[in-house]
Amino acid sequence: KLKELSDLSDPSDMVKYIGKPFADVYEIALRGKDKSKVCMIGDALETDVAGGSAVGIDTIWVVKNGIHNVDIERLGKGSLPTGCSEVLGKFNQVSDKTYAKGRKLMPTVVLPAFAW
Repeated sequence: KLKELSDLSDPSDMVKYIGKPFADVYEIALRGKDKSKVCMIGDALETDVAGGSAVGIDTIWVVKNGIHNVDIERLGKGSLPTGCSEVLGKFNQVSDKTYAKGRKLMPTVVLPAFAW
């Protein structure tokens, strides 16, 4: 077995990523589900919105209590829509360096907050 591993040209071939935004976690979660009745809710563009949109489900970006909140407030200067647009635009400018892999993201819905 060790000999087989030493033949790998790229050691990352030995790693299996499971979780957002990787497709396997969505395949498991969506098994037997109608995608048109499912959405991904989250605060992170790179994992939540990128992962959901990559598998063809609607995405809900929660912004006020999420990881982008400080940037949204700073760039929006008091305007939530402006801040969201600015943060999304900046993310999309560098999306080729993220899990979005160059795709330009556009959440289906943007919510200020979400409580379960």
